[in-house]
Amino acid sequence: MSATPKQVIYPMRYLRPLWENPADAEAAFKSRLADFLGGGVDVVPLGRARAGIHLAARFARLRTGNRSRVVMLPHTIPDVINMVRFAGCEPVFGDTLPDSTNVDFDHLTEVVDDKTCCVLITHYHVNQERIGDIKELCRQRDVMLFDDCAIALEGDYQGRCMGATTDASIFSMSGFKSLNYVWGGALATEREDIAAYMSDELATFPELTPAQYKEHMLAVLKYDLATRPGIFSGVTFPAIRRKSRVGSGQEALCFVRRETEAIEDTVLSRPRPGVLGELVRKLDTVGQRLAHRRMIAAVYDRFFADRRVAPEASDAVRAGSCFTFYPILVAPERRDRIYRQMIERGYHIGLSVYPNAHETEAFWNVSGRSRNISRLVRSMVSLPTHPKVTRDYAQALATMLSKMACHFVPAIAFV
Repeated sequence: MSATPKQVIYPMRYLRPLWENPADAEAAFKSRLADFLGGGVDVVPLGRARAGIHLAARFARLRTGNRSRVVMLPHTIPDVINMVRFAGCEPVFGDTLPDSTNVDFDHLTEVVDDKTCCVLITHYHVNQERIGDIKELCRQRDVMLFDDCAIALEGDYQGRCMGATTDASIFSMSGFKSLNYVWGGALATEREDIAAYMSDELATFPELTPAQYKEHMLAVLKYDLATRPGIFSGVTFPAIRRKSRVGSGQEALCFVRRETEAIEDTVLSRPRPGVLGELVRKLDTVGQRLAHRRMIAAVYDRFFADRRVAPEASDAVRAGSCFTFYPILVAPERRDRIYRQMIERGYHIGLSVYPNAHETEAFWNVSGRSRNISRLVRSMVSLPTHPKVTRDYAQALATMLSKMACHFVPAIAFV
């Protein structure tokens, strides 16, 4: 079996968007993305998606006066949490259900208190199951609700697109996303006060410069080249296989994210017009990629329906989800061996997409709970769903992985 990358950089023009300057780019981006999300929302373009987290937390803190706590899931990159801190807020960690990325609603009711200004939920391979209940809880306690849709563009919930199901939604359009440039994002909201605040703030930000894009562009380009067909099969994957033979529980090819100690100028910046034009140009491709991911997820469902992460997610919620990856559960003590064995057999699978940031030194004193997330990140094996993954490849991968199964303790254990 020839190797297929577990993740790809979707085609994009690297340099041209930095120099193009279409006069109507921002208006076109706002209009096209609003229509894409089902209409009825205001769209605020962001130079970097994490700025949306930062500004949403700041808005919630200002709106509620002396409230400053932001309840959020620590199953994310550390800088998402830093964006909350840089807004003058205090993160509080909510947990998920066991073996799930879905919020533990009972725990959420315990940590949302009279010092909470907002709740930030994150959508993973499937959308959060109990958005309606979470919205009602926030309404009762006069708390704002935002959702991190970094990997959930074009997801929907009960017939409504993400972007119109909470007070505001933040989308990422950086290198690895289905709609991508080096950096980029957007905030969508139905609330006029939020849209006005965000627009006023963004108007004071300088425009990102080509030099600011450069460092991250080189990192994205390096990963892009490493996962292109000829290079991946002939150079990259053999190196991954060699590294996995002396593995240390870490993926052999991963994109390194650095944690910042202060908010960067690049966060408090506006996107370049040419970048917005590049995103508009590619917007119509998102639906095709989503359909493919859902098709590949359906293949995995036939093999792993009783082993998937978030088993309690309803068919309706799964049908509206984006499946940027497809995680299954394995016994934590056997996960690394499974990873290495699958790499040895020619299948490029992954581990947990995000860490439990609560376990990092910077955040281990944050209040809240994350014991279920701790087990989840040690039990997760992520299967690829992107367009380079064919139906036949997915079936072959799933067949090989299934052959390793022997019993469940209490999640799946493998030989």
